[in-house]
Amino acid sequence: MASTESTVPPPMQHLPTSKERKYDRQLRLWAASGQQALEDAHILLINSGPGVTGIETLKNLVLPGIGQFTIQDSAVVNEADLGVNFFLEENSINQFRASETCKLLKELNPDVKGNSITEVSLKADPSRNRCADLIYSHYPRGSLAPTCSNHIPSSWSHHQSRETFSDR
Repeated sequence: MASTESTVPPPMQHLPTSKERKYDRQLRLWAASGQQALEDAHILLINSGPGVTGIETLKNLVLPGIGQFTIQDSAVVNEADLGVNFFLEENSINQFRASETCKLLKELNPDVKGNSITEVSLKADPSRNRCADLIYSHYPRGSLAPTCSNHIPSSWSHHQSRETFSDR
């Protein structure tokens, strides 16, 4: 005897959005609320010396989708920078390092906003750095840490050059 029941297709399951597919690993790790917190964050990197540590830190925040970053660095790219900073190209020579690095970091994730400040100091306008949620500064040992707002979490790291280290 033939069955008279009709075959009903299963209900349509939730298909992940493009954002859910893009950030799948992060969403599994820290859930949607954690991803939203990352997307709402703004990091200010105050770069000094070669600044490779700070740039690598930004790379690791840009890939999972930090909302915004700003690089403050008044240095101009030279040939030595090309050997240590993967976010610089030969045509970056004689350009501001902050601008050139920012441009290539933004290529990693088009959802992230990047800014650059090429002025020597933020002291001229302290309200400018008030918009950051975290300030990360990397500066050579012996130099003074930049003056920043007391209301923003800050992370300072020292760079020990080989010459100074070998003199100890």
